[in-house]
Amino acid sequence: MAKSPIANLKITKPQPRQNVTDMALNIPTKTQKNTLTGSTNLIHLSHLHCDEAQPRISGRFPYLRDFCKWANDAVQYGSLSVITISAEYQLLKQYICYCDTKSIDPFSSEGYFAYVGNDGELWRQVRLYNPQKKFLFQYDDGQELGIKENSAHGISSAITSALQHCKFDSLSLRNQCKPFVKGKRNSDVLPYHPSEQATIVERMSSAFFVLAAELLAHKTLDIAEFPEVIEVPIVTNGGVEYLEYQTGLANKHSGVVNIAKGIIVNHEAAFNQCMAMAYHLVCYFTSLNDSVIRQLCHPIKVETDNREKSLKTVTISGYKKRANKRVDAVFSNELDNIAFDVDKRDGVTFISTLAELSLLYAGDGNENARLLYELDSNGQVANIFDINGCNKKLVTRLHLLSHTKTDVVDWIITCFRSLVKSQKSYSLGTMRDENGRTIVTKKLESSPPTRTTWRIHKYAFAALSCLTDVSLKNITLPLTYQEKDGQGNVTVSFNYLEGTMGEFTVAAKYQSFLEDIEAWAIAHARKKSRKPKYLIPIGGADGKIKQWRGLAPLTYGILPEIGLGQGNFYLELSSRRFRKTTSNEEYSDTNLSHLINLLQNELATLQTHYLNGDPNLNKLIISQAIKVLQRIAKGDSLDDAKLAVCHEMKIEMLAHDKWLKSKEVSNPNGLHCNGEQYLTRGKKRQRETNKALGVDLPCSEFDMCYLCKSAKGIDEPNSVYKLISFTDLLKEALDRYPDAKSEVKEKIAAFESILLGASDDVYEDAMNRFNSNGRHPRVSMNHVKVSTKGVF
Repeated sequence: MAKSPIANLKITKPQPRQNVTDMALNIPTKTQKNTLTGSTNLIHLSHLHCDEAQPRISGRFPYLRDFCKWANDAVQYGSLSVITISAEYQLLKQYICYCDTKSIDPFSSEGYFAYVGNDGELWRQVRLYNPQKKFLFQYDDGQELGIKENSAHGISSAITSALQHCKFDSLSLRNQCKPFVKGKRNSDVLPYHPSEQATIVERMSSAFFVLAAELLAHKTLDIAEFPEVIEVPIVTNGGVEYLEYQTGLANKHSGVVNIAKGIIVNHEAAFNQCMAMAYHLVCYFTSLNDSVIRQLCHPIKVETDNREKSLKTVTISGYKKRANKRVDAVFSNELDNIAFDVDKRDGVTFISTLAELSLLYAGDGNENARLLYELDSNGQVANIFDINGCNKKLVTRLHLLSHTKTDVVDWIITCFRSLVKSQKSYSLGTMRDENGRTIVTKKLESSPPTRTTWRIHKYAFAALSCLTDVSLKNITLPLTYQEKDGQGNVTVSFNYLEGTMGEFTVAAKYQSFLEDIEAWAIAHARKKSRKPKYLIPIGGADGKIKQWRGLAPLTYGILPEIGLGQGNFYLELSSRRFRKTTSNEEYSDTNLSHLINLLQNELATLQTHYLNGDPNLNKLIISQAIKVLQRIAKGDSLDDAKLAVCHEMKIEMLAHDKWLKSKEVSNPNGLHCNGEQYLTRGKKRQRETNKALGVDLPCSEFDMCYLCKSAKGIDEPNSVYKLISFTDLLKEALDRYPDAKSEVKEKIAAFESILLGASDDVYEDAMNRFNSNGRHPRVSMNHVKVSTKGVF
């Protein structure tokens, strides 16, 4: 019997009023900087263009309800983090908006293929991406940036997953699409240059301890009137500069983030800056992930070694949700392994000071409170810890510059000359169009007279900072230029206000720029009728020409407005770069287990994300290697080819040879270590010996290697031969002194354990040498007696 046509009609219930919210569409959301989980209603996704002012499309409700159910279940059962769910929701919204712009149903094969398919939006953006253009100023106005294929892979995977959670079969559609190649997630993350890391740690450590001491004194000594400004001394190559940190938490002129009506978070406040410095110092000391560091909580306990009372350690633990495992990091009061001065303070002092400061200002007496946080304008623990917002203040105040800042000097000079000659300023940025594409905006507009001079002296300072590391403060005119040398450089001499002389060297092409700065400075000073004439004159509200306070006259916003973001001129501060630096410094082909334990990753993760080294250094090594091979092909020997390339490039050593030298074994004992004694317990004699002799010798106490964190066995015959010989001597000494303490037996067992790590052929070779030649000539019973004095 035929069906009635009425049976095919879809019965639609009356639409609810617009001010009624469907609670079934709520999902938990959280951003990286937030500390509390919020809630977002997805009702707007059911409207055209995800705008509640547009018509509602009721057919989307079942899909959105399924997505919400999945999201809430995932959080309840702990299978995914709220941050991951929030990111998936944002990409789902972006995908729906794109489909609405193209008038396509997002929950259809047509919509999926239009975005992820072979001729879809993502592939179009991948084709637009140009890896040769690293900076915004290299693009034209209105030009689209495009995305990396690795980013497209992540976006397509997230959208496919989100649609699956909406109970739309996107997985079968994905199998019909050309896959995006997944690259190494951290392959484009550069390790810090040694000079960058040294500057970061030295300046942050100095500032942290000064600020922490003042903030602790305010609480513990119950000081009624807290100073409005804390002065922090910073040592530079030009002397000592004093930085001023405002203690007020509600300074609306210092860059704030609105949280709720009447409540703000001032990232520039002394306490919040102190906490931001602490975050980066924790990154340096521990090499932990960002998410783990943010979750660190009290209590923080200092542990003392039972046998070595002076040795103190602090172990902090966190949880890596994606890896589903606990991770630990140890702070120690050992100083032997620190390669540069960290204001003479060790890890235990730092973490203990941070823990005390954190507990005092938390205010709620909760012993399990977060270790790192910001305070809002009411003095309460804020719901956000916006490290990126804090970084903008950190890098400018501490003047932390990128090692590659010279790449942008020509663009800064262009902006400077445009202002001086035509009073026009560049404005660069990006915007999202209705399809979610990133578009460059680049404009050249007339600069207001009140802003022109302000911009000129800041661009002049920024450009000069790219060209030289000398202190620019109090340099007076005129500058003196020497003749161009054989390498095409010009040496510039100058005088400081106090009468001392200085100089720096720049490429000859920049002499005209320096002359432009001089001409502008003289004209500007003439208007003010003030002497002496500074190279970078700054006018105050009183009309007087003067110099700036602190390390630099720059504010963060001046450079992003011309397209220079984090990592271009200023350093990019991130936990990923600290981890990459640790990987680069600690990597050894013969001891990958050390790096695995240090970064607490699986070997596969380590090889995928952290062992590719510095891409710039890799390119330099390949380039030099090609030059060497070309000379070898012409008949030169390897050594002659290397010398010729070094002479041609005016360098002392090839980059690869220099890298290898940094990895060479410097300890004469046949153990792979850096020659620095780093004992977990026992008396450390290396510093005492070197101080007495007035020299800097590597450690020679290889009877203590089993207690030393620097010591790692080398799989090399001669090294193993030495260790076998010394172990044999210890056994002989033990036979002579049957009542010897258990420490000697512990040493024997430890060294034999190290020997187990040697490969069979290496161990066999070493034993043949031992059997044929006896003990190694560098070890003797006399040395054993001396090194074990007090034991026998």
